[in-house]
Order: sequence, then structure tokens, then C-alpha cells
Amino acid sequence: MQTVEEAFRSIADELLEFVSEDAWVSACSRTSIYNRMTTTSYLRQSKTGSVENDRFPSLETASFASRAILSLRDYILQTTGRRIWGLTFTLYPDGKFNVEYDYNKPPDYEEDDDDVAATSEATPVANLLGGLLGNAVRGASEDQTPESQRLFEALTLLQRQTAEHSANWGLGSETNWNLDINEGWLSWTLGDGRVVQAAVQVVGTYNTKNNSFMLGWDHPSVPEPLRRAAQQVHTLGQELGIHRWTTRSVDCTEDEAWQFTALAAQQDGASGAYRGDANGTWVYMSFGEPSIDGNPAKDQRP
Repeated sequence: MQTVEEAFRSIADELLEFVSEDAWVSACSRTSIYNRMTTTSYLRQSKTGSVENDRFPSLETASFASRAILSLRDYILQTTGRRIWGLTFTLYPDGKFNVEYDYNKPPDYEEDDDDVAATSEATPVANLLGGLLGNAVRGASEDQTPESQRLFEALTLLQRQTAEHSANWGLGSETNWNLDINEGWLSWTLGDGRVVQAAVQVVGTYNTKNNSFMLGWDHPSVPEPLRRAAQQVHTLGQELGIHRWTTRSVDCTEDEAWQFTALAAQQDGASGAYRGDANGTWVYMSFGEPSIDGNPAKDQRP
């Protein structure tokens, strides 16, 4: 467990990466804290105005900051008996900083939300700093081959997109999901009754019984219009001579299935990705720009 000073330093390092070489008068991170995860947005203030979330810290730095905030949460709970649900950290160029704690529990949060997210039929992509995507990123980053570097880049992008969707409309808090494979729509129903809908591509399906992943570009259950994203992986595999990306069905782990999905989403210019449980088979999908309580634009259809 980090000391309080080390935790503050980790959060400051995260903000220093966010501001990069830009001129700034203050930088701020706003973090929501759950049981085993955090989500963070970033803002920097300059003499001419403010900019929010135009770039993100590296995965490694952001992960250290997330663990630091969880350590702070535990330390404050142990020493004061009060739990923090949010933390706002403001850093100044001279090294001074200000910390504000939010002790108010989100009104729509339930104690088992983090556990439900990992086991329910509406399993989310996972949060920015851990869980399913975090494991997949670590697996890709351990190898320095061109294939692994492309996967690492795609997974890092997908993590950032997922964090933005979580903050903007609540991805990960859905009570159920639905895939209209004939019309090409993916929809989520949120706890407050809102319905979010987006055009969808099916990257592939994962068979948990034999640990195999069938790519959507030649999947018998995937209509032709919904194969485009998976086809992007196939095409790239042909260009680079990577046989695994051009094989109809491959033996792999769930982490590797996420890697395929992130790559397909990146190559197809998707807004994000999702997986859902269809009676024991995982369906991995990429999706376009979401629309809340209304149909997405016509040009977003597959």
C-alpha cells in the first residue's frame, strides 16, 4: 500500500503527462471511485481557456494513479471510518496542489455494482484501468513484435473510448443489452430507464466450452453488412502476413478475443466495443457513435 505522499505523487505524475508540453496554469483530475475500479476525467487551464480530455496519460501512469486513489480510499476509511466516492486533484506548475474528497455515495450505485459488472449477462467492456481490458493490454505489451504493438495500441485506444462512454452516458451501468442482428443495432438499457443505441459490427463469437474464437468475416450467423469490422482484421493480416488474423476460427483466451476486437474496432474507426453473453457464448462487437433515446444518424448504419 502506498503512503499518502506517494499516492499524491502518482496522481500528480498522471496530470503532468496530461498537460504534456502545453502552457498551463492549473491541471485537474476528477475521479469516481468504486469498489475495485476508478474512472477519471482530465482538465487543464491556461491563460486562454480550458481543455478537457483531449489526450490521456499513458496506461502505466494512469494505472499507478488509479491504484494510488484506491489506496487513499482504503486509508481514509480505516483512519476516519468514512468512505470517499470521488477525488478532485488540482495541480499547479509550482508543485503545489489541492485535494478535495467527495463523501457522497452516487444515488444510483449499489454495493455489488463492481461484481455484477464482471458476471452479469450485460458484461461491460470493463473500466479504463483494469479488469478484462487491462489483462488483454498486459498480454499484448509483454511482447515487442509488430503484431503485439498493433494490438497494444488498439487496446489502449479502446480503454480510452470506454472511459469516455462510461463518463458521458454510463456504459458499464446498463441493466441489459440487446443485439438486433438483422437491423444492425446494439442497444443498452440503463438503470434510470434511458435507452442508448448504436450501429453495430460483430467482430466474432467466443465459445467458452472449447476456448475458440470465430471471426465475424466468415461467420455463418453474421449477416454480410455486419462483417465489415472483422474483415478489416482479415485484410490487415493478409497485408502483414499474420496467419492468425486470417484464420476463420482460432484457439485463444478471452483476453486474446478482446485483442481481436480492439484491433477490429480501431481499423474500422469504431466509437467503442462491447461483449455480451448470449446463452454462454460471448459475442464481441464494435459500435458506432451512440444515441440516447433516439435513432443514430442514418449514415452510421453498417
